[in-house]
Amino acid sequence: MESTIIVNKELEKRIVYKKVRTGKDRIFSTKLSRYEKERVLALRAKHLEDGAEPYIEPLSTDVIKIAEEELRQGRIPFSIIRQNTDDPEVEIWALEELSYNIEQ
Repeated sequence: MESTIIVNKELEKRIVYKKVRTGKDRIFSTKLSRYEKERVLALRAKHLEDGAEPYIEPLSTDVIKIAEEELRQGRIPFSIIRQNTDDPEVEIWALEELSYNIEQ
């Protein structure tokens, strides 16, 4: 499985895929993988480091801790695009649709 992180809802709307599986037709897990979680946190921390406004009231100046708290509160508006390498169909998952363990 390949994963791509989409950080902008407008960009997500402009990307055209031949076929997108939705709802009950999805075959991938509803769990956010450790790899996907780390990518989301790294991307969000980079945004914060580059001057993006936090989605929460930060209790720290550490961008990683802010990104982790944003994820914990479900405030990061990213999407995950999943696809098998030999399959033209993709699945687009909003981050809030996926379960994860923030501690791992």
